[in-house]
Amino acid sequence: MSRAFIRESDDAPELPLPRRRESPAGTLKQPAPEGPPDQVRLGATVTIRDADGESTFEIVTPEQADPAGYKISWQSPLAQAILHARQGDRVTFRDVALEIVRVVYSRI
Repeated sequence: MSRAFIRESDDAPELPLPRRRESPAGTLKQPAPEGPPDQVRLGATVTIRDADGESTFEIVTPEQADPAGYKISWQSPLAQAILHARQGDRVTFRDVALEIVRVVYSRI
């Protein structure tokens, strides 16, 4: 057994584990399971526009998130800013004006 997992002696004090950072209850928008086809929800591929141009990404679960693959978690700050917005809506994210240009859902 690795010594990393044992104490040097039984009388050594056990250090407390760091507390997990949690968001205050109710601060995260929850993804809507159903809604209008132009509304940003979990599973949407969204195109947004800001002063620098357009960006397209998919809203996914935290386990599927892959920023390099243009997949962001619904819990991410950007997704939270646009969740429930509809195509054509304007939202603000970190003092930047964004327009929801397109919302598409893949058919399986």
